[in-house]
Amino acid sequence: MNSMLAAFGNKHLRHSIATLLAATAATVCASADDSQTLRARLADLLRNGEIQAAVAAAQQALEQAPTDETVRGEYARLHVALAREWFRAGQLDAAHAALEAALAIRPADSMATALRGRIEVARKAVAHPAPEIERLLSLELFDAAIQRIRELQRIQPELGPRLRAYEIQATYGAADDHFLAGNFPEAFSLYERARSQLSEESPTATAPTAVARRTRWMIALVLALDEPSAALDKETVRRLRAWERTVEPELAQMEPELRHVLSGLLQEALGDQLAAGERYSAALGEAWSLPAAAKRRQRVASLRARAIVTVRRRYEDERGFRREGSWAIAIPTARKVRETAAFRVYAHNDLVAERVAAALTLHQPSIADWLRGTSVAVWDPPVEVHVHATLADLHAATGTRGMTAAVSKTRRQGDRLLLRRIDVYQRDPWLLSATLPHELTHVILADVVPDAPLPTAIEEGLAVHAEPAARRLQYRRLLPAEAVSLEGQIRAMPPAEDADRYYSRCYALVGWLLFRMPDGGQDAPADSSIVQRLQRIVASTNDLASLGKALGYDREADLRTGWNAWLSARRDPPRMPVLLGDERPRAPVAGEKGGR
Repeated sequence: MNSMLAAFGNKHLRHSIATLLAATAATVCASADDSQTLRARLADLLRNGEIQAAVAAAQQALEQAPTDETVRGEYARLHVALAREWFRAGQLDAAHAALEAALAIRPADSMATALRGRIEVARKAVAHPAPEIERLLSLELFDAAIQRIRELQRIQPELGPRLRAYEIQATYGAADDHFLAGNFPEAFSLYERARSQLSEESPTATAPTAVARRTRWMIALVLALDEPSAALDKETVRRLRAWERTVEPELAQMEPELRHVLSGLLQEALGDQLAAGERYSAALGEAWSLPAAAKRRQRVASLRARAIVTVRRRYEDERGFRREGSWAIAIPTARKVRETAAFRVYAHNDLVAERVAAALTLHQPSIADWLRGTSVAVWDPPVEVHVHATLADLHAATGTRGMTAAVSKTRRQGDRLLLRRIDVYQRDPWLLSATLPHELTHVILADVVPDAPLPTAIEEGLAVHAEPAARRLQYRRLLPAEAVSLEGQIRAMPPAEDADRYYSRCYALVGWLLFRMPDGGQDAPADSSIVQRLQRIVASTNDLASLGKALGYDREADLRTGWNAWLSARRDPPRMPVLLGDERPRAPVAGEKGGR
């Protein structure tokens, strides 16, 4: 009990637990006739943030009536809720103590038993953090790796030195994700953060010594400064000029064209049109001729636009970096096979087959649990995953064309599923972290709703939700400025071109439906998974009035207003400012973009 009560020392945690438990208790107490029952007393204490007093009251009631089932139930429920919140906060010892208290009273409590298993897994991972983190890094799940590293740093600060190299590697990986997604301010700022974390003790593998990594670092900065939202005020330019001096040795090794464009952007921000024009001309390999004053600004703008085009071409050249080395090897005459209980992976490279199988095995339980409420360990038949060597090979095998980078399909005969299949290609930079979970979502949905599939737009929106944060930000940036018809979007099919913009609208649609969707409450039926609740809502889409009622709107006009307001709020998302070194963004102020 002492280790459990020690957790009350954190004021923020006390407030979080009080909020959670008071809400839970208030829901349960709504039907109580006697306001002085134990349940009501606990609710009152929790509403006031007196968590320790609530625990003491439950303890005292149990001592006075050790065989009273109502008292025993309230005691167990309180401690399971405490354990759940402490587990979320990373306080494993406190969570373990609370669970042991609950299980001592109700040994068969299924929720407590399941949570105890999760705590045991977390404790083992704390004791041996390297394999888990190395697995996440090898599967390019960099955000998950960073989150896990920070959890371990909070739980066991003494692991800090052991985790430092992993944190740098994961930060570089997250920066690369944003670079690939075209989120350039985020990419540059994360590259800078990783660079600032480097020390002599860090493994050389994490240092930005490769020309390619330095090139991505510089391309990200140039394209971030060219974005319309870039705030190149005098203070920002001052910081950048000071930063230029500190990294001059590395800048000197960069391609001259990139250095010239960066210098031109900074000179232009300072109002020096002549110096900016000279730099842009140098980047283009052209002689600078001073135009007449009336045409100077127009001439510099034209040079800048052309110079940026060359940087964007350089960016396109760099986007294949993640699939170099061993990922570029494909043995045309060989088919390597990796099998698990749920997947059979075919590839032309054994390392690729192993990585794809590992990624699918990691993604499948969490996606299945999210969509259907349960995961399935064994699939019959297993999912066939064909990893083609090139995009052209994938198109030839699947009959697709254009930008299609993956295909999933299932085939049924009556109630029996005869085929589950995913086709991908091994040079896809998003293969492990985005493409596989996206396609796996489609395969799982075919299991969850075989007889009444969801509209394609909703399926695609769910699949996008399984992709990493950098991709989701990319989709938000692509949302159109013009209005999007709700009925049209629900029925929309993927276009032959520009699929990413279609995905952006699907992502917004499903985000809105999930936000508005009733959760079913504690008395929800067993079939109240996300997908099945979406199914019930989708059944109303032919009648907007019924759809509005399902989503909590009284009138059709309110439904349309709610959709348009949601879409408007998703457009032009708050962006990370250009941060140098280990700077951190300040919190948004109310009234500013990104503030509440």
